[in-house]
Amino acid sequence: METPTAPRPRPARATVRRGAAVAVALALGLAACGGGDDAVEGSSGMAVESMPAPAAPFVEDMAVERDAVGGDAGLPPEAMVDGRAVVRNANLDLVVDDGAAAVEAVADVAVRAGGYVAGTYLSRADDGTVSGSLTLRVPSDGLDAVVDELDALARSVPTRSVDEVDVTAQLTDLDARLENLRAFEAELRALLTEVRERGGSAEDLVVVADRLNGVRTEIDATEGWRRQLADQVALSTVTVNVVQAGATTPVAGGWDLPGVLRDAVAALVTVGRWLVVAAVWTVVVVLPVGLVLWLLRRAWRARRERRARRRAAATTGT
Repeated sequence: METPTAPRPRPARATVRRGAAVAVALALGLAACGGGDDAVEGSSGMAVESMPAPAAPFVEDMAVERDAVGGDAGLPPEAMVDGRAVVRNANLDLVVDDGAAAVEAVADVAVRAGGYVAGTYLSRADDGTVSGSLTLRVPSDGLDAVVDELDALARSVPTRSVDEVDVTAQLTDLDARLENLRAFEAELRALLTEVRERGGSAEDLVVVADRLNGVRTEIDATEGWRRQLADQVALSTVTVNVVQAGATTPVAGGWDLPGVLRDAVAALVTVGRWLVVAAVWTVVVVLPVGLVLWLLRRAWRARRERRARRRAAATTGT
């Protein structure tokens, strides 16, 4: 009977070389991307068979997820101002004759400019006047034309402002960060493939996979922020506050009888309210205080009369 041959141990030099490669790659990635989670140090000596390595489609699945997120959000040439990326926002206060009609006209201006209404807040007063605010998103290259059209809808424009913020440097920094992160991601994918092909330990695979997931998360977050910033550059935000002129505004050269009647009724209500307030104060404050003062005065006069009688009696006795 032959004696079973013991399994030959794996050369220590190969293990050290593999561990050094993993450590160097992670250190380079941390230095290039500004830090991250610390890599696990040491080795538990766990055999590959005790923990199965990640499935082969692991790298491909992450690539599909990256493609689903989308690439860089580019900026159209018309969104640039002299080669700069500028966020432009506007704010207008419109005083109009018909609030409801003005709201429809404001929305129509946004649609014709190639934009849309992002939000509305409207209210209707008891006299039927409509007021509120609308938030528009319109192409930044047509912002000036949109502001002029909105201005033409109003009887008066108490407030009209356009703000500009240059975000070219921010977009450049985000592009550079994305380039570094994607390069590091490619290195980690190559390292993961190399470790798997060489039959690396489960711990080595987990360390590289965890760091790869972390880099992927950073890439997604950076891409999301860049898309949001690029959207602000491409589409300007216009806040429009609509105020309808009061229904009692007199018409030039005419006589607003309903308005006069409303004013008279309002004045009558005000006078009646003051009369009620005066009556309540009289009953609650004036009468009690007056009664107390009257009683005190009577007591004081009675005391004076008693003193006078005593002095007269004393004079008569002497």
